Amino acid sequence: MTASPLEIARNRILSNLAKEVVRRLLESAGYHTHPLGRVSHIDTLKDRLYAGSPLDTPAANRVRSTPDLVVTDEDDAGHIRDLKVIEIKFREGALNEVNLELEKYFVHWPDAVLVCVVPGHEVFYAQYVDEIAKWLQQAYDMVPTEDVPMDLRIQFQRLPDLFPRVKRMGDKYDFYKKMATAIRRYEDLAPLPQPRGH
Repeated sequence: MTASPLEIARNRILSNLAKEVVRRLLESAGYHTHPLGRVSHIDTLKDRLYAGSPLDTPAANRVRSTPDLVVTDEDDAGHIRDLKVIEIKFREGALNEVNLELEKYFVHWPDAVLVCVVPGHEVFYAQYVDEIAKWLQQAYDMVPTEDVPMDLRIQFQRLPDLFPRVKRMGDKYDFYKKMATAIRRYEDLAPLPQPRGH
């Protein structure tokens, strides 16, 4: 089913809020964040590809799935000690049935880290895409090509487990968890209009 222009706009706004919270959290912990590519142009193109474009080529699918950030951990001299490519997803609902649309990441970005922002609960969950694929391979004897509900408590880790500097943030980490949880209020403030006749 094709998303309406209003659904695309709302989802992009909520998603961008979650991405900004994660970006600021990681920077506050001492990581360096870099948008992957020219994000404003890529986001516009991604919206157009998601808005019912029939284009189904490897290049189009790779653009659709371009992760959000490159995150580096650098020493005092500016030498990069670690680099991760991350995709940030905002989801609501139960932690044991989160759909994440992962197939394109299995194909194009297996070494990326998927960060899920789920208001309430632990709020920030993270896992390497290839680790998710391994788990699905064991659970289903194959990597499913369709979305499979994930249990973030089982298949994912807490964000600080993959980004250790976050463990040293103390109360600042709680601040970012509250900011991410507040995104839910924005969704409530702007419900989508119902089609006429409903």
